[in-house]
Amino acid sequence: MVLLLACTLPADVDPAVPDSSGESASSAVRDFSVGAFHHCWLDGEGSLSCETVGPYAMIGEERARPDEAFVDVEVAFRHGCARTSAGVATCWGDSAFRGTFDTLEVGATSSCGLLGTRLECEAVGWQDDHVPALAEGVDQVSSGLRNTCVLDADGMALCWGGVDLGQGSPGTGPFSAISVGHYTTCTLADEVVDCVGDDLYGLVSEAPEELISISVGVVSACGRTAQSEISCWGSDIYGVISGVPSGTFARVEVGAGHACALSYEDELVCWGGSLDEQWDHSGAPLSHERDIQPIWDMHCLACHPGTGGSDPRLNLARGSAYGVLMGETWHPGLVNTSSVSDSRVLVRLKSQSAPMPPTHTLPSTQIDLVARWIEEGAAP
Repeated sequence: MVLLLACTLPADVDPAVPDSSGESASSAVRDFSVGAFHHCWLDGEGSLSCETVGPYAMIGEERARPDEAFVDVEVAFRHGCARTSAGVATCWGDSAFRGTFDTLEVGATSSCGLLGTRLECEAVGWQDDHVPALAEGVDQVSSGLRNTCVLDADGMALCWGGVDLGQGSPGTGPFSAISVGHYTTCTLADEVVDCVGDDLYGLVSEAPEELISISVGVVSACGRTAQSEISCWGSDIYGVISGVPSGTFARVEVGAGHACALSYEDELVCWGGSLDEQWDHSGAPLSHERDIQPIWDMHCLACHPGTGGSDPRLNLARGSAYGVLMGETWHPGLVNTSSVSDSRVLVRLKSQSAPMPPTHTLPSTQIDLVARWIEEGAAP
């Protein structure tokens, strides 16, 4: 996964905020993983560190990590997992996933471990329709918001998922790699890129023709070219596209609003994470699809992904959020165009005692944007 919210730090780890240039670097990195607006890495001794990017804090249930050194780490929205040299997985935040594995993979609402070709997964805080409890014959696994996809030894893909705008149907392959994002899944077949799913941010239509590795986030995606340089596409509202570093890199991962890459000298470089002027809201009236849905995509879908069925939670997923907010498919009052300040969605976004999201405060510019959208009539 590559996948809004925050990494829950072990109690003895202090977050370091990147400098004002928007780019941060850490040396002698053994492994790393990019979550939402945070990333975590292991130094040469296997010690775990995490840092936030932008105005977001790592808040949540704290669980102290053990004293063992780790060999790899995976983080997502509100939880993370790390693995010792003996293969023992330890998770913190919203996940208590345990086991002995060769590799780990975590998504926004899942934790998975692969031992040989046997995959074991656990849903994190949600119904388990989007993760296989057990699967055999698995070679690779990738998890996103509400979808998990695997490749078997022959490179054939199989996906599970709830909210599906096409990202759960990447084709049969054979593929050499797969990456599941929020609403988009990309695969590689002999370095040829194929992306399926939602294309609001251009993740499908603007994908490069060829890459040797790939990572799909929320509004942007990145990969490595044949020359090991970084290529990114999608939306640049957080500066991921325009901030791509020069040089050659061994790995790259994308989160909700930023990306990190590991150089061949084991240096971790991260960029993005702040709103870019290219997110233009000068047009009137504002549109929910164009201007407001990206806010829910970035900040709210870890708790409101729209599982369907009897799930009582708000559905803020693409295609459903507007009807919910306007009282068409949910209780009225979330949006009140006659009395903007009484709109319950704004009350919760601004609340000090019961804020939404519960893990961090939205930038005031985004809250103001929601208010302006309602004032202008809450156009779809």
